[in-house]
Amino acid sequence: MKLLLGLFIFATPALSAQANWLPREIHEIRAYVYDYTQEVQNLSLLRQGKLHRGIINVGGAKLSEDQMERLKEAIRSKEMRIPGAFCYLPHHGFVFFDKEGKAMGHIELCFQCGNVASSPKGLPEREWNWQEIRKLLEELKIPILNEDEEYTKLYQETQARREQGGTDQPLTTPDSKSQDPKKPQPESEDRPRSGRQDSESRLQGRSPP
Repeated sequence: MKLLLGLFIFATPALSAQANWLPREIHEIRAYVYDYTQEVQNLSLLRQGKLHRGIINVGGAKLSEDQMERLKEAIRSKEMRIPGAFCYLPHHGFVFFDKEGKAMGHIELCFQCGNVASSPKGLPEREWNWQEIRKLLEELKIPILNEDEEYTKLYQETQARREQGGTDQPLTTPDSKSQDPKKPQPESEDRPRSGRQDSESRLQGRSPP
């Protein structure tokens, strides 16, 4: 009995951290792709109540109920995180909203180096299911490209279409080298970052498959 009680007490912090990572129940999740080079010394998808200015798919892609559950499961892995490359070049992320339309937090990830970050603090450092996250992005028609320059080109193309009064087209471009063919005001602030790395706010992970 004492052994079982000890095991329960030992396991509780990890379980609580996972359950209490966000302050309220998740009502909606939106996926974004962005060109981080459009802001100087800011790599974060969500910072100080604002989405990154390099957002390519303005408004984001809303996840279905099934996709939301799959994303939650993808970041619930019990495996400890394995450090990825010593860099951080995020281009994709997910923002979590409550029923009032307020952003409670977000996660972002870099398919180029295998590192991730989250806000607010409290999400356990576990290995994410990269294959499932990749599959979700594909279903949402969000491209995963090879180089920073390709995201910059895609950003510029979509911006040019908007300025000309055109509607957004599918994000994959004919000459892209893709590896696989409502903006509510957030209430939480992301941790500050500078340069290409931030050891305090970045959670490292193994290189994505």
